[in-house]
Amino acid sequence: MSLPDYKELQELVSQLNKDVQLAELDGLVAGLLVKGPGVPVRKLMQSLMDYLADGEQRQLDALQQGFLVKLVAGLAEHAQELHALDEMEWVPLLPSEEASLGIQLGGLAGWCAGFIHGCGIALGTDGGSVRDNDLPGNIHEMLADLAEISRVDAEEVSGNDAESDFVELLEYVRTAAFTCALELGRDESKDSASDGAPPMAPASDQLQ
Repeated sequence: MSLPDYKELQELVSQLNKDVQLAELDGLVAGLLVKGPGVPVRKLMQSLMDYLADGEQRQLDALQQGFLVKLVAGLAEHAQELHALDEMEWVPLLPSEEASLGIQLGGLAGWCAGFIHGCGIALGTDGGSVRDNDLPGNIHEMLADLAEISRVDAEEVSGNDAESDFVELLEYVRTAAFTCALELGRDESKDSASDGAPPMAPASDQLQ
């Protein structure tokens, strides 16, 4: 599996909000598509705009809109692979392994925060909250664990076990995201089959 170029997409994000990490937005889109790729491109665009605006009223100029289009195209393609690849192949978009462990952990925490936010929207709940009865299996517990990881303080990373602890957290995040997509996507497929209309995956050319 080839990953999108993190540095290239981060530059697009910085043109829209210099305080937001690409990892957060990758998590957000993965959460939005957690039930399957049948999410309208307009909803993806609006959700990213709202997240980037952070509650402020903002209007994007033509150049910024172009940045957002390219960003959504890359992130949507990556998120769709969560439903198509084997668990061992899929990885979230995070800062390079060449970055400090603190930066990598900060990226992982941001990814989890974005994923929780996106799941809240995808599951149709208020304020991003998730009700136990709405979720299959142990998905609620996994989302609660990801919420805890999203609050990890990257500045407190130290000690001989820090690197192995990060690897363990990353593996858990990968497993949890894959399981959420598998379980929730399966439920969505059942609903779509009963409706007689399978979800359509957003394609890059829809964003033009």
